[in-house]
Amino acid sequence: MKRGLYRRGANIRLKKRSSVRHDGDTAVFFVKVESCGLAGCGQKIAGRHKNYAKHDTHLIAGKSEENINDICSKIPSKSLALCFVDPFDCDFNIDNLKTISKCAFGVDFLCLLALQMDAKRNIEHYMKPDSKIDRMIGNTTWRTRWNNKSNVHEDFAKFLATEFAHSMSDAGYLETPLHQMREVTTHDTNVPLYYIAMFSKNQKAFDLWKEVLVYSSPQRGLFD
Repeated sequence: MKRGLYRRGANIRLKKRSSVRHDGDTAVFFVKVESCGLAGCGQKIAGRHKNYAKHDTHLIAGKSEENINDICSKIPSKSLALCFVDPFDCDFNIDNLKTISKCAFGVDFLCLLALQMDAKRNIEHYMKPDSKIDRMIGNTTWRTRWNNKSNVHEDFAKFLATEFAHSMSDAGYLETPLHQMREVTTHDTNVPLYYIAMFSKNQKAFDLWKEVLVYSSPQRGLFD
């Protein structure tokens, strides 16, 4: 789907992959109402997905962090869910992901980590207390680890990606090493933009993710 359908910020798109109780899918989308109206966005999504009408689909207008309870209420408690976290920058709270992770039988996360196009360009700003990186990583001690790093040439984006992976691991997810993240670049000059990273509590998800990495391009358009 085209990203223009969604509100910039901490977008979260969830799709129920299967259910212990019955077959079928539940999809939850956050939409930018100003661009097309809630009904209009539903029509656009339906136009791109011929089976849209067959699924139990919910469109929620607004920012995801303001609708966490509503999100969780739409996810069947015995389902297996895949949650797309698609922010415009690093402004999302990992605590919200932890909350969503508890509202279903199993929730995998596919996260866009805008570290190259946001964090790496604003290092001095994010080194100050109470930054959005604190909320994204889920702690403030990352600054100490960055300041005490043994390699003075260490890349800030790679460092934060590893920190985020550690935080997801602390929340019960399997460790996602840097080499299992897809670094997405521009088409023309191959300038790094962001990472796409999979987080799951089941190794099967990583086996499928490895296949995606093998057959996908590192340039923009990976999930267009």
